[in-house]
Amino acid sequence: MDARKFEEVEFHNRLRDHALHDDPAAFRAMTANRKYYSVAGGSMDYYKDWLRRHCRDKVVLDFGCGDGLYSMFLAREGARRVHGIDISDISVENCRRQAAREGVADKTVFEVMDCEALTYPDETFDIVSEAGVLHHLALEPAIAEMARVVKRDGQVICYEAVGHNPLFQLYRNATPGLRTKYETEHILRMKDLRMMRRYFGRIDVRFFHLAVLLGVPFRKLPGFRLLHATLEGLDRALLKIPGVRQQAWMMIFVMSESRRVGAAHV
Repeated sequence: MDARKFEEVEFHNRLRDHALHDDPAAFRAMTANRKYYSVAGGSMDYYKDWLRRHCRDKVVLDFGCGDGLYSMFLAREGARRVHGIDISDISVENCRRQAAREGVADKTVFEVMDCEALTYPDETFDIVSEAGVLHHLALEPAIAEMARVVKRDGQVICYEAVGHNPLFQLYRNATPGLRTKYETEHILRMKDLRMMRRYFGRIDVRFFHLAVLLGVPFRKLPGFRLLHATLEGLDRALLKIPGVRQQAWMMIFVMSESRRVGAAHV
């Protein structure tokens, strides 16, 4: 395992280790950015709704499953089989225990695996789902593996941060304890989506969260729900504007029409 991957394993094993909760100061230091997710319901709902509508009776790969939030969701929502993979062995053990607690162990398989070198045969999965993982990886090998293991009529859905907004990048650079250095430097940009078109014939993108982040300081105050709804309405207008939408915090994109390309096409 090279140094980059070792650092990712070390960081995420610490983050996923339940012992972290026994050290309140360390826990706060590693999760200080979670407050921003208080305004991210729109993108999370969109992602989960897409999975709900597409997963029934399907074989799904949860690509970089973490502690299995979406693996469990997929199993509960009717996926025939869910395979969760992660480079963190602690995450995989957490997933296995959670699947047993939720009664979905018979529909799930969790394995420690490198997302850049999957061990599955070609065209194994109807759906590949990914959330917040690609910017931890060598991107092109990971996308090539997604294109290889998804069926030709299958789909890949990805939920990722966007790297164009200079204020968001300033925050990422100023909070190194919340992420690895590699992660900070590899938040996805539009050029990355253009690269992905070598592997998928169709990519549909939707952007989320810009003005709504102004509501984070008010998340615990009365009237927050109204403020949040107002800012989300503003975002719906702003994020239709070319050049502005790329300044969003998050994007969700669905890739289909997979291509088995070789070095000659790169």
